[in-house]
Amino acid sequence: PTPLARTEVAAPVAADTVHPCTREAPAATEPAATTAPAGLDVRFDRAAGRIELAGGTGVTLPALAAAVGDPAALREDAPGEWLLGADLVVLGGAGLQITAPDVRWLKLSSAPDRFVSLEARGGRLDITGTCVTSWNDAQGQVDGNYSDGRSFLLARDGAQMNIARAEVRHLGHGDVESYGLSWRTAGTGGSIRDSIVSNLYYGLYTHEVSGLSVLGNEFYANVLYGIDPHTG
Repeated sequence: PTPLARTEVAAPVAADTVHPCTREAPAATEPAATTAPAGLDVRFDRAAGRIELAGGTGVTLPALAAAVGDPAALREDAPGEWLLGADLVVLGGAGLQITAPDVRWLKLSSAPDRFVSLEARGGRLDITGTCVTSWNDAQGQVDGNYSDGRSFLLARDGAQMNIARAEVRHLGHGDVESYGLSWRTAGTGGSIRDSIVSNLYYGLYTHEVSGLSVLGNEFYANVLYGIDPHTG
């Protein structure tokens, strides 16, 4: 065969752990609406540190925060910058939209003693134009240590997770389902398009899913794998 032409690749850029997002989302022109959509069903277990979205489609993060009513669990620290301090699960029949400019940066609380996850378990999760990272609030930077656990994104149980024009950075660790960005179990699907995925444990992991589109993305500086279409 004809030899491949050698190409020079630019040296990797060191990650900025304080300002990890590189795509500047547009600023909001008006305050985000917090009106609860029809059928909104939010269950918050303060003791367990867990928010369940069990009903309502097209639910926005500002509307969810208003329904939860606990800044320690979910709050806006600066215009478009949100901190999730509790596990957030989207159940079947519900849909959550995390979209810029209302949510330009979503920080998932992640420290040695506690980290949270964002999971679609049968429901729908759409992330559009938003930067999603781990965040150690005490240190004022992302969680760069995956050896003691770190926040992650997960879709399973027939969920649909769609990510577009987004950034997903500094997430995941070595436990099953917790690799960083995962779609798992039969019937689960969705897409990731035109996005940047970096500094995750696995850039993308799948297990027995179907109908997942991975198009036009950049995957780099992930720990173990870039894209791992694993089993089934």
